[in-house]
Amino acid sequence: NPTSRRYAVITAYNGGAGSVLRLFSSDKTQAANIINTMTPGDVYQTITSRHPSAESRRYLYKVNTAQKGYRRY
Repeated sequence: NPTSRRYAVITAYNGGAGSVLRLFSSDKTQAANIINTMTPGDVYQTITSRHPSAESRRYLYKVNTAQKGYRRY
């Protein structure tokens, strides 16, 4: 799902790809497969509630909120 991938990429930009993938599985391929089977809402919830870095959790929230504002224009 493009939205799920966007959430993962936004968070990885701030906190690293490995930290995002480890939220879903210790195996990178398996983590990607899990992300691809989840709804965007579930991916967002997992990242914003389980990511070890509070900064990365807030970053996803801030960027996602800002992007919603940009779409209005």
